[in-house]
Amino acid sequence: MDLKAWSFVLLAILGYGMWGFLGKVGAEAVGKYEYILLSYVVATLAFAGAFGGWSAGTVPWSWALILPVAGGVFTALGVIGFFSAIERLPLVIAAPLTALYPIVTVALSLLILGERLTPMQALGIACAVLSGVLLSR
Repeated sequence: MDLKAWSFVLLAILGYGMWGFLGKVGAEAVGKYEYILLSYVVATLAFAGAFGGWSAGTVPWSWALILPVAGGVFTALGVIGFFSAIERLPLVIAAPLTALYPIVTVALSLLILGERLTPMQALGIACAVLSGVLLSR
């Protein structure tokens, strides 16, 4: 068991959990657009600090740079979708439903990367989908 890997899983759960909660409370307090903009400016600064800043000379031009650009576009779409959902739905429904996003990642990894699921993993994903159905009722 890789304890370091599991500590990162727990960090992600804590970070995303607080992100969703503070997003709901913060967007209601200061406004959706203001909250998103300010929180992502702070996140960008935190990333720069955590990863040692940015040096334009370290990333040579390549068509592969389209991947982080596309990642940024899809991040923005996800954030816009999340904040629009929490404006219209209770957080206890919107947060778990939008947290089903790994289903897209899993589907793409199966179809494009050729990864495989164990039967137990497939059952876990089926349970996640079932939870979405139950929450939407």
